[in-house]
Amino acid sequence: MYHNYFAMRENPFSIAPNPAFLFISDRHREALAHLRYGLEDTGGFVLLTGEVGTGKTTLARTLLRDLDEHTKVASLLNPQLSGVELLGAVCDGFAIDYPANAGMKMLTDRLSQFLLNWHQQGGKSLLLVDEAQQLSMDALELLRLLTNLETDTQKLLRIVLVGQPELQLMLRQRAMRQISQRITARYQLLPFSLEQTREYIHYRLAVVDCHQTLFSRRAIACIYRLTGGVARLINLLCDRALLGAYNNGESQVSLAVLHQSSMELELTVTQPLLSRSFQVAVWLLLVAVGAAGLGWHLTPRRVDSHAQLLFDKTRQAHQQQWIALIQSADQPVISLQRLFAVWGYQVPFTQVHCSLSDAVGLQCLQGQASLAQLLKWNTPAVVSLDYQGHIGYALLRYQQGSQLILWLANQQLQVTSDWFKQHWQGDYVLLWQPPAGGSLPLKQGSKGPAVAQLSQTLNLLSETKRAPTSIYNEALRQQVSDFQKRYQMPVDGVMGPYTWLLLQHIVHPEQPSLQESHS
Repeated sequence: MYHNYFAMRENPFSIAPNPAFLFISDRHREALAHLRYGLEDTGGFVLLTGEVGTGKTTLARTLLRDLDEHTKVASLLNPQLSGVELLGAVCDGFAIDYPANAGMKMLTDRLSQFLLNWHQQGGKSLLLVDEAQQLSMDALELLRLLTNLETDTQKLLRIVLVGQPELQLMLRQRAMRQISQRITARYQLLPFSLEQTREYIHYRLAVVDCHQTLFSRRAIACIYRLTGGVARLINLLCDRALLGAYNNGESQVSLAVLHQSSMELELTVTQPLLSRSFQVAVWLLLVAVGAAGLGWHLTPRRVDSHAQLLFDKTRQAHQQQWIALIQSADQPVISLQRLFAVWGYQVPFTQVHCSLSDAVGLQCLQGQASLAQLLKWNTPAVVSLDYQGHIGYALLRYQQGSQLILWLANQQLQVTSDWFKQHWQGDYVLLWQPPAGGSLPLKQGSKGPAVAQLSQTLNLLSETKRAPTSIYNEALRQQVSDFQKRYQMPVDGVMGPYTWLLLQHIVHPEQPSLQESHS
């Protein structure tokens, strides 16, 4: 309806999968690299997870599109099947003939013979399972047994599991450990960052030959907050907002239209939930605290006693509100749940625990630090705050100059770094992504895929390119030392978690960080 009005060839924000609108972000490229690496291995499982609407299916289609003619692919789009039905669906995907009354043994034999024949012709076979979180335990076990079909050198079937984050939790269970051990590559697809959201919107408009500035920077920032960077929600909101602008006769989408569209779609904005009066009072209180700490005098030479009394009562009342706010956040699990969400995992409240991090390819790191160290690591962290003897837990989410953005219970607050240092107890819990195929620390004598990944990563930052190595030799130790020295870290030539944290944020700025723009 609005296409002609805005001089577009077609709807730029349709949620229907259309190769013409394929947008590959840095995160998608990284995910594709992980998946391709897994498929080049000798066989087994490759795992791709992400929240609804983050582009998993689009990514899977891109992966399949790039395969050569020597790879046969079967897709399983409805995994809620019995064992016989599942095997039948796999055979159908590979166009294997079988009798209507075929049982498990016959289907397995037909599939095995097909895979072996194709392998002998120099071909590869791939099974793609979408919405794999709907698989039953029995179905997952059956898929594992299919990966037992092998020659002396490699497995005959590679399986790509695509699903929502709870699939990671399923595979974490002890009964599923044999499948987990066969996963050769895994990737959790996160939503877009603010900058990627901007690029995505501009790309979609450019595809339909629309080069007008329909969304201002403020509008795109609002879209990002409303959608959390989820591609499907971005499409829905932009489509509805353009329709609203058309109905209003506007040449650009206004913030008012965006908020109206978000209400129609039942999206909620991630904004401070505090009342305006409370925000003002908190600001006054922080100014008073900061001024007192610096020895400033806020009282003018001629003091209006009534105004002074009003200020004192306001400060006292809102101190009580601060105490109530801190008390409402006395359980660290609330902030830890939000920390997992920042990394793209919607974890049920009852399952939130640091031990869960291994199941999703992350690790917990906790200890004591200074604010300067937290900011250097540049990673969202759960911290504890002491306000007049009351302890509450908050998520340190963003840094904006000397201001810090905290999530305390369900409230988003902006505080000064001085206020934070005064009330923070110095502890932290953060999530980080360790190197693939290994654990830290890495030091001289270490070997394996993790060392190879470290070598390749450091080469990206080095002007002098070295041959990649999977052995932590003296040259690699010197590269690590040079990196630590450059970024003013303790220099020991050992790649520990903190050095790795900083290295990953430099090479992969799309990871959750404190420096991401909040506006």
